[in-house]
Amino acid sequence: MRGSDGTFVRATRTLLAALRQEGYAVETPVTGHVLVTGQGRTLDLAPAEWDRLCTWPVADAVAAVADRLAALD
Repeated sequence: MRGSDGTFVRATRTLLAALRQEGYAVETPVTGHVLVTGQGRTLDLAPAEWDRLCTWPVADAVAAVADRLAALD
């Protein structure tokens, strides 16, 4: 995914915006992890997981995050 830093930055911004538009709170602490909060739960995405999601179509990535949040106990 990181073949072009500009492409990665755009993909990251697009996915962050889409998640926020769907009502999720998204934090990007300096650890490189992405924390997504919604449905009363917080999902901690490791950098490699986030990078992978950024390669997916945005709707699919948002749906995958929603599914992962729903699966948390």
